[in-house]
Amino acid sequence: MQGYSHTSTLDSGRLIALLFVGLFYSHRQLRLLGLLLTLGLFLPHTAQALAPTQGDDKTSGVSDFNTPWVCDSQPDSLSHVWFRRMYLTDGRPRQATLTVTTTGWVKVYVNACNIGTAPYYPQRDDNDNRPIDITFDVTPYLNTDTNIVALLYSPTKPSVSRHQIAVRLYGTGRDCKPFSYTSDASWLCRKANSGLTPDGGEWIDGRAHNTDWNTTAYAAALWSPVTTPADPFTPSAPFTPSTPSTPSSIDPAITRAITLRDPEGSGKELLLPLDAGFYGFITATLREAKRGERIRLGRLTYICSGDIDEQAWPLFTPAYWGSAIIEGDDRFKASQVTTIQALSIGSRPIFPFTP
Repeated sequence: MQGYSHTSTLDSGRLIALLFVGLFYSHRQLRLLGLLLTLGLFLPHTAQALAPTQGDDKTSGVSDFNTPWVCDSQPDSLSHVWFRRMYLTDGRPRQATLTVTTTGWVKVYVNACNIGTAPYYPQRDDNDNRPIDITFDVTPYLNTDTNIVALLYSPTKPSVSRHQIAVRLYGTGRDCKPFSYTSDASWLCRKANSGLTPDGGEWIDGRAHNTDWNTTAYAAALWSPVTTPADPFTPSAPFTPSTPSTPSSIDPAITRAITLRDPEGSGKELLLPLDAGFYGFITATLREAKRGERIRLGRLTYICSGDIDEQAWPLFTPAYWGSAIIEGDDRFKASQVTTIQALSIGSRPIFPFTP
C-alpha cells in the first residue's frame, strides 16, 4: 500500500506543553525528543488537499494549488494520451475527491467508469490552453482495495506541452484518517488510438480499440512512466477567444440528440442536410465496413476496425454544423451508414433534420 502524503501541524498549546515536559528530561532525553519532533512522529497527520467540495458532484475553475504536473514520456503536438495510476487502499474510503487540472481536454475514469455527465472536460475554446481544474466526488466509484484512476488527454490544438495533467486524490479513509495522493513519476502513460490532425480535426483508429487501458487487466509492458516537468507552466500565448460566444463555464454536456435511421445516399457521399445549425457532434453507426477503411465525418477521420457494427464518434472536437457530408475512401459505400445522430453540446440548440 502506498504511504500517505502528509504534512505535520502543531498548535501553540501543544508546543508549550511539550516544552514544559522537556524541563523534566535530561539533556540526552531532550535530544531524542527533538529528533522525534523533527520526524513528526508526535504530530497529527493532515492531508495536503483542498477542502472537499460540498454540494455538486463536480466543479471547475482555474487551478489555484500547486499539484505536480505530469506528461507523456515522449510528448508530441498531436497525440491523445492515456494516463493511469493504481491505488491500494485498506478498505473503502469514507469519502474521496478527485481534482484534475489540465491544459487541454480530458475524459476521466475511476475503475473503468466514465465519471461526470459530460462527454469530456472542460468547456473551452480550441485555442485556450489555460490550466483549468475539475473536481469530482468519486466516493461511489471506489472499491475496498484496488482502485484505478485513468484519463484520456487531448491538446486543444497542435502544440507540444510538458504540462498536460495534474491530479490530486484526497479524502477520508475507512479509519477516519485523511489521505492525499498527488500525481508523480509513479503514473503511467501510453499513446492512445486517437489524436488531432494538423488542421485541428481528429482521427480515431478503430483497429486499435482497447477496452482494458483503464482497468486492472491492462498490458503493463506497453506502458511507460510519465515525465514530471520541473519548470512552471507558462501559456504559449495570451488567451484570445475566436468568438465572444464560444468560451463558456457551462460543462459540455449532451443536451439533446436527434437520430436519423437508414439515411439515404448514393455513391461515395452521404449528404446530411440540417434545418438549421447547431454546435456539437455528428456520429455514425457503420455496418460491414472493411478493416482499414477510412471515413470522413466532419472534423473526424475514422479508420474502421472491420467489426460487423461499429460507431464513429468524435472524442473532443465539437463543431458548428450547417450541413455535413459523410465521405470515405474507395471502399466506402453510403449504405454502410445505418444510423446518424446529431448531438447538441452545452446550451446551444439543436434542430431536427429536414426530411
